[in-house]
Amino acid sequence: GLLFLYPAYVDALGLLYLYRGQISEALEQAGYLSDVAVLSNNSYVLALSHRLRALAYYHRRDIPSALASVTEALAVAQSTSAESVHFYKMKTVAGLIEAGAERITAAIQHLQGAQSFYRSTGIKPALAEVQIALGLANWRAGDLRHAENAFKIGFLMASEHSYRQFE
Repeated sequence: GLLFLYPAYVDALGLLYLYRGQISEALEQAGYLSDVAVLSNNSYVLALSHRLRALAYYHRRDIPSALASVTEALAVAQSTSAESVHFYKMKTVAGLIEAGAERITAAIQHLQGAQSFYRSTGIKPALAEVQIALGLANWRAGDLRHAENAFKIGFLMASEHSYRQFE
């Protein structure tokens, strides 16, 4: 009956493991998502599995594996859900990982693409999030003026709308 909820549960559990610093457990959840994706022929779930794996590798400081996984996540997501919230959430993650890899031009391109989408659709929590991510990318690039501006915009939006995830 509720089998369609399983991937969302596994993904959320994987993110919780990351938050707790339990990287191996998060990678295990990514494997479960991959299994579900293959068994159900579901590309969206496959993209989620690659995204979770990318985040786990990033937290492990395995940047080459994080980049490979996020690239795979974007490729799968673009082939199935381009111009969707899910695709642009993947671009935000890709931007953060690219910034962590000191690939600032690629990071900003991903993040500006997500920023444009969120502005056009009015998805304000995601827009606040991507503004803060742009602040981080610009800070990594040493562009403190753009970083400060992006941080101000993102945190002001978060404050005005009481987005608690930024506290």
